[in-house]
Amino acid sequence: MMKPYKIIYFLLAISVMTACNPGVFIDDFSPDTQEVTVGKDGATVKFGADNWAILYIDGNYSYSRSISDSEGNPIGKNLPLDEDDLATISVQDDFHDFSIEKKDRRSLEFVMNENMDDSALEYEVVVGNRYEEKSIRATFLPSAKYVIDSLVYKFDKAAVYSDNVNLVRSMKVNNQSSSEPAEITLYPYEASYRKVSFLSAGGWTQTSYEKIFGRNLPDVMIPEVVDSGLEDTGTKCGFGVESAELDSGLDPAMAVKVSINAGEYKRVDVYNCVDIYTVPFTAYASNPDSGKKRVFSGTLYSEKPFDYIILKRNVEE
Repeated sequence: MMKPYKIIYFLLAISVMTACNPGVFIDDFSPDTQEVTVGKDGATVKFGADNWAILYIDGNYSYSRSISDSEGNPIGKNLPLDEDDLATISVQDDFHDFSIEKKDRRSLEFVMNENMDDSALEYEVVVGNRYEEKSIRATFLPSAKYVIDSLVYKFDKAAVYSDNVNLVRSMKVNNQSSSEPAEITLYPYEASYRKVSFLSAGGWTQTSYEKIFGRNLPDVMIPEVVDSGLEDTGTKCGFGVESAELDSGLDPAMAVKVSINAGEYKRVDVYNCVDIYTVPFTAYASNPDSGKKRVFSGTLYSEKPFDYIILKRNVEE
């Protein structure tokens, strides 16, 4: 059993500590939850007292981070903050836009404008004072993907090239030892595809567009060459593809017979005649959840076969 004089000393010690450090024993700032899931409507955490500050945040991110005051002005300091600091910590880049906001001394708001990843972002927010720390786990859910509102081509800036050929097949036929012609069968369209690329300004790649619009990129109209100009004929392609091979509309099973005379040694080359064009584009997109809008620009490249040429040349031994 504790002796009476020791009990008195113990009670005096508690009194002194309470008087010197009232926040430790009196004001419990504990948050009303230690886990929040943040969607388009955000989330708020309430605190039992006002004697706390944002100390640091940690999570699976490597994005640009800024700290501003309640009016949006940079506060010129980094974490940890002071208890009196009302501040917004913003995390933003091309694919993420969310913030952690201390708008008053008894609440912390989590705002998610965009998370264009296909998976959630996990953050740990640590708050506290010189005596105690509390951890809040925040899960920022993926947000809705963007949709294309309109796609505008600058046809007056287009360049069309129709006098082009691509070598698609080459073979040697040696009929020197025969007294009869040799006949071979060729399929000039067996590997004929239309090639399409969206060459985007600002270093955007197909992977970038898939983050914004989803893995199934939205189909958009791509023009066709008609009478040396460009027209909309209803052809579509996924917006933002870096290199797509589309149906050329030519029959891959179409056969052509080629004869090599007796005593000849020939190289047979099969070419596709192709229409090539480039045209600048501007795409306008919006996010149905956040309401944010984006503009993408670049150049559409198209290469489409429309005919074939077969050439025979002597092989020099």
